[in-house]
Amino acid sequence: MMLGGVCLVHCLALPLLFALLPGIGGLLPGHHFVHILLLAIAMPISGLALYNGWRRRGDRLAPVMGGIGLMVLSAALIVGEAGETPITMTGSLLLVAAHIRNWRALAR
Repeated sequence: MMLGGVCLVHCLALPLLFALLPGIGGLLPGHHFVHILLLAIAMPISGLALYNGWRRRGDRLAPVMGGIGLMVLSAALIVGEAGETPITMTGSLLLVAAHIRNWRALAR
């Protein structure tokens, strides 16, 4: 869940930061690089967490939602700059919702 939140903050704050501080744009890693890095971290961690939740509680919706969220996040890399941010935000929200559902199921 925290990684999804970091992703959302990145998607919202980085373009604003670039707009407000043009001189710092060249010092920060590119948006595309950060997206790939966060996705590479999110896939195995989310997959394992959602699989464990499904195995322990049998809730199929959480891993399905999480899988769709990860696919949407991956698709955002293909779209490019024009639609990357809204697609990434949608995928992140789906993934966070899946983790919350998984967490609640495990808490019962």
